[in-house]
Amino acid sequence: MQATPTQTPARVLVIDEDPQSRCFLVDQIKALGQEPLAVPDSLAALNVMTYQAPDLILMACDGPDTAVYKSALRLVVANRARHASIPIIILSTTRDAFLWQLCMDDGIVGVLQKPVHAGKLEALLRVWLDLPLLAHDEPSEPDPPFETIYQWYQASQASLVEETRAFEQALAEHDKLSMAHFAHRAQGVAFSLGAHQAAELADRLEQAARGNLPWESKSIQETLAALKEAIARHFEESQRAGGTRSAGWLL
Repeated sequence: MQATPTQTPARVLVIDEDPQSRCFLVDQIKALGQEPLAVPDSLAALNVMTYQAPDLILMACDGPDTAVYKSALRLVVANRARHASIPIIILSTTRDAFLWQLCMDDGIVGVLQKPVHAGKLEALLRVWLDLPLLAHDEPSEPDPPFETIYQWYQASQASLVEETRAFEQALAEHDKLSMAHFAHRAQGVAFSLGAHQAAELADRLEQAARGNLPWESKSIQETLAALKEAIARHFEESQRAGGTRSAGWLL
């Protein structure tokens, strides 16, 4: 069903580095009679937003990790700087996409898993572009794998501890490639939990494993110990605060 011809087309900013996926999204937007603006990354998106503010943003994120969060938050910050409220829909290849639900208050209004189901995408676009809904429209997405944010938070805490232990094991085996991988994963989970000190320490471990910082065994051990302490302290503070924090921690 095409949009009413007299209706001014909405501008939908598509951010996806995969040309095939980007083409699919563009076709879906055109099929609804709207105007797609397609770019490969968040920096190109900011350039587009300088000249023409979109009505909706579709952002593909293959994460979550710190770089991905920062990419999304660039758009959130840009929104706020312009005193705008542009809805952002996240598209992700992993079930970890549901981590984005915690960002709802920061402009992220929906999460779809890739490969994107055309019907679910259409339903979300109709809602957020204020287009007529069809009788067969589906829910935007099934319920998250966790019944409550608290359950998600517990699972994420366990994941952070797991990644840190995996890093420690890789360190014992002098496997720098795995160390960089697990430190990067730990950084991403810590960032999503709002454990910023832990995220910074994990980043320091990753950079050392990648050779971007001097490799000193004593310093690595001290940073790892500090990471464990920062994680434990964050968990204690979050329990005192009631188990979870508001989505505002991401900024």
